[in-house]
Order: sequence, then structure tokens, then C-alpha cells
Amino acid sequence: MPRVRSSIPGAPDGSRVLRLRWRPRSLLLVAVLGPLLAFWLLAPGAARACSCAGDPIEPDAVFVGTVVGEEGFVPSSLRARWALWTFFRISFEGHRYRVHAKTSWLGLNRPSVTIVTGFGSGDCGAPVEVGKSYLFRTTRGPDGDQRMGACGLRPEPVDLSTFDEAMVPLMPGGEIVHWPALPPRPNPWRWLPLAPGMVAVLSILGWVGVRRLRSRRVTESSTFI
Repeated sequence: MPRVRSSIPGAPDGSRVLRLRWRPRSLLLVAVLGPLLAFWLLAPGAARACSCAGDPIEPDAVFVGTVVGEEGFVPSSLRARWALWTFFRISFEGHRYRVHAKTSWLGLNRPSVTIVTGFGSGDCGAPVEVGKSYLFRTTRGPDGDQRMGACGLRPEPVDLSTFDEAMVPLMPGGEIVHWPALPPRPNPWRWLPLAPGMVAVLSILGWVGVRRLRSRRVTESSTFI
């Protein structure tokens, strides 16, 4: 703890001046406990077993797609999520992935899908990696999104260039739908090659403007004389 002591009167108004001095023991304690506290909050929590008791889950949707992104920031540490909820009341339902479907066999009416799953730390979640493709078997959530997990709904990594669609059985009420490919994102640096030319044009225009201004001032000075 910091040690507070009062010095001899030295303020202009005659009041006593308070000085704050840290003991070496306090500095050592902060230096040791600070990294330990950060490690405790950010380190992954202890793994818990996922129980998949009950009847097998029948999927509401079956499709192959690519994970194009994840919504929001989700810390992987259970302790970090506990600390954020305790001090800031920030709760985390799980991972929310944006997936673009390539082929569907059941349950989809559009290629853009939002999939929700747990963290995978004993909550039977099945996290995936952004940029990779999977065979998804999901159930429909209360908000209209799709849910997946480790209990019969775990996604299977696939290679779209060699994936055989005939390996996926067509379930009753389903149909095979091939969705259009995801349009490529525009390159944010596509105008970079034009930068030198634009700089050169602006430099020439600036030089011409300065020359005209100087010549105008010279003309006005000679006319005045």
C-alpha cells in the first residue's frame, strides 16, 4: 500500500503539503501480482467434459459452405468472460459465424447463413476457422439463425475443389440447391498504382498556379510604377 506522509509547511498559503511515497515492498508486490492477474484472466480455463446424452439430434439444415467472418469479439478464456460479465455486465452467448453456402441439401432459402455455437470449453460448442470450408449440419434457433455443436452437429472440414456432393444423402423433404459463388471483395489498394501519376499532375498544376500568380504580381507592380 502507498505510504502517505505530511511534510513541513511549505505551501505559499501556509498549509501543509502532502507527499505520496511508494514503499519498495509495494512496488515489488505490484510488479509480481500484475502479470499473475493478467495471466489468470487471459489463460484458457480448465476443460470441462461435454455430455451428449439423449437421442441423436436431427438437423434442420445440411449444406456445404465457407466461413467468411465472425461477428464481434469473443474472448476464448472462461475467466476473461467471467471478469467482463462481473465488472462490465458483458455477456457472451458464443461464437457467431457468417457462412456463405455453396450447396445445400436441406433447410436453406438463401446462401448467407449465420451460425451460432458455443465456445467449445465444455458447453458442447464446435468453433470453426474463418476462411475454411465445412459440411454443416445445423438446427434452427429461436432467432432464425442456425445452431451447431459437438453432439451430432459437429462441422466436417472439406476441400471444395475435391468434395464429392454424392456422399451427402438427401434427406426427406430436401433438395439439392447450388448457390451462386460469393462475389470477390474489391481490393482496397486498387487505386495505389495511380498514386504517382496523381501526385505528378497535382505538382504540375501547383507549379503552373504559382507561376501565374508571380507573373500577375510582376505585371501589377510594373503598372503601378
